[in-house]
Amino acid sequence: MRIIFFTLGLLFLVGCSGEKSSEQHLSRAKGYITESDYDSARIELQNALQLDGVSAEARWLLGKIYLESGDILAAEKELQRAQELGWKADDVRPALARTLLAQGKFADVLKLDYQDLDPPSASGLLVSQAIAELSEGQAERAHQLVALALAKDPQSLEAKLTEATIFMQQDDATSALTLINAILEAEPENGQAWRLKGQTLLLQEKLEDARDAFDQSIAYSRIVFSDRVARALINTQLQDFEAAQTEVQELLDLYPSDPSLNYIQGLLHFQNKQYRHALTALTLAEPAANQYPLTLYYLGVAYLIEKDVDLAGKFARQFVALNPENTSGLKLFAATLVLQNEVKEAQSVLRSVLDNNPNDVQALNIMANALLLDGQADRGFVLYARIAQLNPDWHIVPLRLEAGLMAESSGDETRQPTAIAPDKDANFPQSDILLILNQLGKKDFPGAIEAAKSYQFRDLESLSPYYVLGRVYLAAGQPDDARAVFEQVLKRKPGDLSASLSLAQLALEAKDTDTARRYYKTVLDDHPNELTALLQLAAIEASEKNGEAMVARLEQAIKAHPTALEPRLRLAGYYIGSGSPDKVTALFAPLSDLQKRSPQVLALTGLAQLGQQENASALSTLQQLVDASPESAQYRYLLAMTAGKTGDAQRSRQELIEALKLDANHLPSLLILARIAKSEGENELFEQYLVTLTELAPDAPDVMRLRAVSALASGQADEALALSQRVFKEAPTTATLLELNAYQRAAGNSGDARVSLQQWIKDHPKDVAVRLALASDLEIGKNVPGAQAQYLAVLELEPDNINALNNLAWYLRLENPAKALDFARRASKIAPELPAVLDTLAVVEHLNGDNESARANIQRARAGAPEDLSMLYHEAMIEAALGETGKAIAALEELVAKDAGDFPERADAEKLLKTLKG
Repeated sequence: MRIIFFTLGLLFLVGCSGEKSSEQHLSRAKGYITESDYDSARIELQNALQLDGVSAEARWLLGKIYLESGDILAAEKELQRAQELGWKADDVRPALARTLLAQGKFADVLKLDYQDLDPPSASGLLVSQAIAELSEGQAERAHQLVALALAKDPQSLEAKLTEATIFMQQDDATSALTLINAILEAEPENGQAWRLKGQTLLLQEKLEDARDAFDQSIAYSRIVFSDRVARALINTQLQDFEAAQTEVQELLDLYPSDPSLNYIQGLLHFQNKQYRHALTALTLAEPAANQYPLTLYYLGVAYLIEKDVDLAGKFARQFVALNPENTSGLKLFAATLVLQNEVKEAQSVLRSVLDNNPNDVQALNIMANALLLDGQADRGFVLYARIAQLNPDWHIVPLRLEAGLMAESSGDETRQPTAIAPDKDANFPQSDILLILNQLGKKDFPGAIEAAKSYQFRDLESLSPYYVLGRVYLAAGQPDDARAVFEQVLKRKPGDLSASLSLAQLALEAKDTDTARRYYKTVLDDHPNELTALLQLAAIEASEKNGEAMVARLEQAIKAHPTALEPRLRLAGYYIGSGSPDKVTALFAPLSDLQKRSPQVLALTGLAQLGQQENASALSTLQQLVDASPESAQYRYLLAMTAGKTGDAQRSRQELIEALKLDANHLPSLLILARIAKSEGENELFEQYLVTLTELAPDAPDVMRLRAVSALASGQADEALALSQRVFKEAPTTATLLELNAYQRAAGNSGDARVSLQQWIKDHPKDVAVRLALASDLEIGKNVPGAQAQYLAVLELEPDNINALNNLAWYLRLENPAKALDFARRASKIAPELPAVLDTLAVVEHLNGDNESARANIQRARAGAPEDLSMLYHEAMIEAALGETGKAIAALEELVAKDAGDFPERADAEKLLKTLKG
């Protein structure tokens, strides 16, 4: 609609200029023009030209009238004659530009010169050139030309409206409306501004406000056809069908063949279920199918309802070619393919629809029909069972009734059709499957089995009833009977695909992976690229931790089925879990736009972006996910985690709260909210969350971790330790070990804490975090050599570890100041502004005799940490070494006067002060 309205509105962005009097007819024509009686004016001008065919002014005025009445070709002819006869370029050239613009001759418009025109005329020509650039997609160039037009004529209404139009085309409705409202405040009866406001409000989907704006543009404009068409379309969308019909009928009386009007009339006939009348109107609208692509869709549905499958298929195919991501169109196309017995192509068409929304009942029903006709009754049965699970009130819908359901849901792809019972003519075997499913729905397993056997008895030649009977036995919890049925199929048809896959699945459920693997490999012997077998073999390899073989199977599946979504999803999940999120983008790149918008793809794309620290991109992706599935607590949780990574703590917390509104027992959201409450000192709220978590999952490791936090806070150190020990036993990780270490110390078990760290390092020698924790523990125990050994081991693993470098420099400052200086300088290069690193470097430089450098670095350190008393002492020490005794004494006196019992070098400071005072 936006493109349509823009195209229709091009002519209305232009104004009028220039008036001169001539002979009698010319004079009378000008009088009529003043009175807006353009028909009389045209007659007078034609009379004037009969008497004086070389009247430049008459040609100019006639061209201007033709232009404003929409007769563009006649306008161009008269304006060119006026130009040839020497009429003023200030009048003719801007008007001629408008005729070229209306014909889409954008290059010719841009060739016109504005520099020799007076400012208002130059401004008018520049406006036309801006619209030409905008029509060619050059929005920035259009902005520049409008700015130039306004510089020529700051009060130009055309330029202001064009500037608003550019904003509208760039989807910046806010800026567009700001400009339009300013124009309307000054000129409240400006029809062009009201028209543009209506178009802009449509972009914002504010339909009622847009209709009000078009009401005003119609009231204040002389040419209102496009506005009335827009209003009729809006009334249709607002379901004010009576108003829409009245408007359209009035316009059809004047323009009975107009495609736009017939399109709307077709929609209205559709609404009234007058499908034959709809066909008549929509056929007249077909020439405008590029502007109104839904014309093709409704033609397809109408022909399907009228049982002309060939024409339905023709229009459905054309619609899908124009709109390949429209799910309603894809379902219509698939339905026509099934009815034409093109069942393989129908399945292919539906695959992307179900990838995007696996719960689309209509698509599931069409797919089930296709599978039944393709001899895959077992798969069709599974889909029908899934439909029944999604919507218990749904009944199997014969495909020929599906067109009626499509008509019900047309224009609203999110709406699922209402339930409909099959009539007595429901196509076989659907009626049998319906009976079986009804029995299963009532948990009448004996009845379902009996119905399945009856189906089998009445179709002895086909294997389909066997597949269905096997599925019924599985639903009834009788796997042995199901296995016997599928084995019977293999006796009748060795290597049967469906039976082999079913037997493999039964083996998997019995945890007999060897037998399952054998069945799947047998399937691949006859069907080398069978998707289910490849996916299941990949799953078996994954369960056995054989990642390389799993990836090979998935890559084989992707190569054989490039449009299949499932193998790409599984491989993407593996890449994210194995630390290769950068591979996900390329993996999803070949998918259709519809598949890329599926919840599974959006979720994995967002997680991959998070894994690459692309937090802003992840936030955008996961917002799309939530917009597509707003009722998912898990997706809200993912969005919350991403918002937290972007630093938006408030939004993160709000999304978690929204997740709990959707699912009060959503464990991940409860866990995070509990941690947030604890970190922000909201202890009462923390305990409330913890009560719920303990009720839901008391033995979950993350819940026990929070229980330990609560126990320690209430003085129950032993209970906290016991919980932490359980957590570590169940989930032994670096994080849970360090937590256990802290609880051991809190319980007074410092010896156990050290042993725990040492044992972990023995088993995990490359764990840097634990080595740093052990070094700190050894420092507390005054075991400096042991701490140094750990720091050196850390540097072997991470040569740029700032903690290890800085601490080694400090410990070696006295025994090996040269080596200490090397460590200190390396640390300073990595973290040149960190006060602790600058402090260490200054002390080590002092000990190496470089007191000038030491003074510069200690001053930088103190600027970053002015309250640190150790740094004040070090500064005094360095000043003293430089001979600045007064400064040193003043600093030391300030230091010793402070009540700082935890200042570790107090004795050294007092000793230095005494020495300096003599």
